[in-house]
This record gives sequence, structure tokens and C-alpha cells, in this order.
Amino acid sequence: MRGTTSTLAIIAMLGLPASVLGAAWTLPTGDVQAIVGYTYSEATEAFDDEGDRNQNADFFKNELSLLLEYGALDYLTLYAKTHLQDVDINGVQETGHAFSDVGLRVRMLNADDHVFSIQAQVSLPGDITGNNTQILGSGEMEAEVRALFGHSWSMSGIPAFFDLQGGYRYREGMAADQYLFDATFGWQPDHGVEVLLQSFNVWAVDDGEDPLMYPEFRQHKIQGSLVFHATEDLSLQVGGFYTWAGQNVVAEEGLIASAWYRF
Repeated sequence: MRGTTSTLAIIAMLGLPASVLGAAWTLPTGDVQAIVGYTYSEATEAFDDEGDRNQNADFFKNELSLLLEYGALDYLTLYAKTHLQDVDINGVQETGHAFSDVGLRVRMLNADDHVFSIQAQVSLPGDITGNNTQILGSGEMEAEVRALFGHSWSMSGIPAFFDLQGGYRYREGMAADQYLFDATFGWQPDHGVEVLLQSFNVWAVDDGEDPLMYPEFRQHKIQGSLVFHATEDLSLQVGGFYTWAGQNVVAEEGLIASAWYRF
């Protein structure tokens, strides 16, 4: 989150947590960030094989997550994240530990007002599988690598930034591997409030080993949220998301809330 003097000045004005800053920025050496997040989502419709939103669905999910990030070096951030879920799909309910992510982010370039990083992680399965759905996973190990680019600037005197991420996710088992692309745009209209607009996108590389269970799919979400700075170290985020397009996935929508603490 800190780099050259100009970048540090803009980010200091933003006051945004590193992960909200799109994750391209790394934590300073010795800094720790903890994020507790809650997600509520549901779907009564689904996208068919042609991408039309014309199928019925019965989907519900509550998720509680904990993310810990540690600045091992100025250019290296280590992180771990665990997920607890309560999922109901077509009347079949699962509750418990879904999966855990362990990874690192290495800053490769930090020049003026932009930064480029590489991120790699391994996802370890828990005791629920998400009923073998496309998005929630198949209960197998997954590995992911991402390239991340971030840029910060002043927009008519208002601090702003954007972040772009592209990645590939390997999935063990019968599910197909995935392509990933996420984008974040944020700005600070007020000293204590940030506005975030985000896009989350995932595509299956092809059909899974069992096309009936894992057909080719894609999902495209948009999310908007506000980040309020309660204190110098504590920030609170609230927002919502909507699946605007997809193929062979539920039309998921819901709410998010999280608390960010830096120490």
C-alpha cells in the first residue's frame, strides 16, 4: 500500500485498506490487516446454456469469512483466508467450513502512481462441497495465479484509483479450470468515506470431466459499496452485488458487510 512518495501521498489520503485497493498494493513490512466479512446471497432465477435468464432456481447462502494479511517485506504480503458457509441449493443444505486460501502477493513494479504485482494461492477444501455447484466448488484442492495492476491519481481534486486483475484457477477433480478477470474503481468524495465499484468475472475453460454436472459456464457480477472510516485503524464496508450475465449458473444477488482492522 506504500511505495513512492507520490503514490503514498495519494493512498494516505484515500485511507483505503490494502485489499480494497485491489490487492495490487502490498502491506508495509510488519503491518497486519484483519478483515471479517459477511455475505448474504440468494437466487430464484438461473441462466441457461445460451445465457438467457429464463430458468427457475432455489439458491441461498450465508457466508462468514476471516482474512489475515501480513507484510513480510515491503514488496511481499502473505495472507490466509477461511470461509464458513450455510448453503441451501434446491432444498439440500450444507453448513460448515467451506474452504481456506493461503497465498502470497509479490510487488514486481512500483513506479510513480502505478504498481504491478503477482499473486499465487492454494485453496484447501473444508467439510462442505457446495453441493458440487459450478461457482461454490467441488470440494477439491484448487490453485490460482493472478497478475494485478493498480493505478492511483487525483480526479478533479478527488483521490481515486483503479485495479485490474487477470488470473487462472486450476481445479482438481471433475470441475473445469477457470479464467478470472476482476476490476475495481474507487474514489473518495469525503474525508471519511470511499466509494467502490467492482466487476467480478469467471469463465470455465471448457466442460468439466462430467459435462452434465459441470457444463461450460460463466458468471459476471457487479458490486457497489461504501467504506466508512470509523477510526484511524478501523473501517466498515457495506454494499450489494448483482449477477447481470451468465451461462449455466444461478442469477445470484445479495449484500455484503465487513470490518477492516489494521495494526
